[in-house]
Amino acid sequence: DYTAVKVLHVLHKRGYEVPKDFKLTGFGGFGFSGIADPGITTVKVDSGKLAELAVASLWDHMHGRASLAERVRLLPVGILERDSFPINHNN
Repeated sequence: DYTAVKVLHVLHKRGYEVPKDFKLTGFGGFGFSGIADPGITTVKVDSGKLAELAVASLWDHMHGRASLAERVRLLPVGILERDSFPINHNN
């Protein structure tokens, strides 16, 4: 989301309008993406669970307890729709 906010700022400085000229999404679902103008559509992930899995994976790797395939985990995500990328529900 932080990068998306920075991209939004640069686009505005160059005279572009989001979402008219560019559609923009972020990743993370952190609070500041909602206060941007326009609000940034984002892929929301449980950052606490992501951090927990990252630390556990690193720990296992450091101690030789898991191969790469065994460390792969899937986390549920959701879309938090805001004005930067309106989703057309008719298509």
